[in-house]
Amino acid sequence: MTLQPHRSRQPLREPWTTERFYQERALACDHALDSSTRSTYSSHLNSYLAFCDAHAFPYTPTADILSFYVVYMSYHIEPRSITSYLSGICSSLESYYPGVRKLRNDPLVVRTLRGCMRMRSKPVQRKRALECTDLQRAITTYPPRSYDDHLFMALLFTGFHCLLRLGDMVQPDKPELRTLRKITRRASLTLDDEPVTFTLPTHKSDRAFEGDHVVLTNLINAGPDPVAIFRTGSTSTATGGVEARTGTSIVGSEAEYAPVRVFIEKTLSQYRLHQLSRDEAVSAFSKYFHPVAEKLGTPVENANSAV
Repeated sequence: MTLQPHRSRQPLREPWTTERFYQERALACDHALDSSTRSTYSSHLNSYLAFCDAHAFPYTPTADILSFYVVYMSYHIEPRSITSYLSGICSSLESYYPGVRKLRNDPLVVRTLRGCMRMRSKPVQRKRALECTDLQRAITTYPPRSYDDHLFMALLFTGFHCLLRLGDMVQPDKPELRTLRKITRRASLTLDDEPVTFTLPTHKSDRAFEGDHVVLTNLINAGPDPVAIFRTGSTSTATGGVEARTGTSIVGSEAEYAPVRVFIEKTLSQYRLHQLSRDEAVSAFSKYFHPVAEKLGTPVENANSAV
């Protein structure tokens, strides 16, 4: 018996030219990776190209060249990081050399990387986890006096109680990496009743673009109330830094940008951590928002002795 398929009526759609197909496909492939991931992968590719130029190797990847790259870089960076470097190199070169991922998984490259990890890897040093007493000491030692202070405390307490990372609440310093699609809109914020809720629109690992519904409430019942601090930070009308006031963040006004990392660095400087380098300052503050152990760089009680 032969089954005849049901012929449904299709809407009229304008056919595309071959040039249009190539253009749209190239655009889709370009957006397959997040902007921050593309920037990181570009840095990894530049590392590989500089390595080939310095040693007069061809750019065409081979198992030998990749294994040489692994050995060479293990003397300059943590060998565990070479894995992500190879991922970025493969992603960037795959369009030109389709077999690069097979070369990445070649036994010679895998064994070389494993050997470098055994010989030169260093133990992971984790920072002390942030505790409720640290939050109490922070707000007692440095009571908020301006809009920026209220904003910083709101970010600090919200990140701790909601297990948010720094990237969930601020934007990158580089304008080309900023996107409004990742900013929490003030329209999603509910302040009428407790708990306070807002929506994180998306992040680079959220392929379904479903977002996250964040709930802020005081579950610990010890120390300052995070909800009260959040309300104060979001409704403050005092003048503050331009990075803080031009934001569509959970505590900013409806404007163009959310607070950036530079704002966090400046705030850390005001909190007597100004002798830290830029990377150290950002790293120290980012520890506040790590959901497990890497939350705090310098304890608040040791801030005075650190400068």
